[in-house]
Amino acid sequence: MEFTKIDKAEILRRLNFESFYRGELGDLRPGRGGEAMALCPFHREKNPSFSLNTETGVFNCFGCGANGAL
Repeated sequence: MEFTKIDKAEILRRLNFESFYRGELGDLRPGRGGEAMALCPFHREKNPSFSLNTETGVFNCFGCGANGAL
């Protein structure tokens, strides 16, 4: 079995964070520069407070404080 070595930049290039987030969160409200808003998956809410970056995978919820990166 032969493995091809790829670097971090190549992995990030191949990932599609927008597709992942849409699959998990449903509707995304697009913003500028890859930013989007959605309903937070960590708490119940009626208005989107979950901010995410579809280019880097970084997320932050202004409602409950959840944050991190994929």
